[in-house]
Formats: sequence, structure tokens, C-alpha cells
Amino acid sequence: MSEYETAVSTSPVLRRLNQIFLQGMYAMGKGFSAGASLGISHRLPMWFYQAGFLEIESEAYAVDCSYGTELANAWNEELFAIVSALHSRMISAGVTTQEELENLIALAAHDVADPMFVNFNYFVSVWGRKG
Repeated sequence: MSEYETAVSTSPVLRRLNQIFLQGMYAMGKGFSAGASLGISHRLPMWFYQAGFLEIESEAYAVDCSYGTELANAWNEELFAIVSALHSRMISAGVTTQEELENLIALAAHDVADPMFVNFNYFVSVWGRKG
């Protein structure tokens, strides 16, 4: 099983969007931490153990979605689709405003088109053998 952990970017705008997402998910009861991650990935090994798995292993990895990389366009499309899909929920959760989100979306489109834009998405995979 693989789970998104967080993103690290040169864009302050994307860092703010990530913060809104994490705080909103926590406020809606969809995360375990209002901090720098959803708090899910580091719980996976414990949940595997509780589910009766043995020989549990994990691996963290980064996916480079920086400007000009093979995954940049796909990641950008996914980012804006997620922001659009969760737009009203983040406002309802009280972690942002309509005005802030609209401003951030416009600025983010500019940032990801900058040749100096760097972004890494971090994931954790966990696996084991059912006992």
C-alpha cells in the first residue's frame, strides 16, 4: 500500500495550498494531524501489524514533479483538479476563504510554469505477509 505524505516545493504559494489541504482534511476528520502531513503514512506499519501482517516493511520515496520533468504536466493537472474538487470543502472547513483560494490558484499557475520551479512529492509504501 502506498500513501501520499507531503510535497516540498520552491513555491510559497504551493506550500500554502498544501497547508490548506492538510488543515482542511484534519478539520473534516480525514487526517490524523493538522501539521506537515495527513498523519496516515507513518501509521501504516502499525495498522498492518494490527491487521495480522508479519514481516512488515516500508519504503519512502520522492517523485520529482519539477518544471520540465516527465511528470510535471500530469502533476499540475492533478493539483488543479484536487484544488477545484476540494475548493468548497476547504472554505466550509474554515481553513481558507474564496478570495484566498482564487488568488492562490492564479499564482500557482504562474509558479509551476517557471523554469526554476522545483517540487517533490513524498510517498511511503508499506507491505507485509499476512500471518
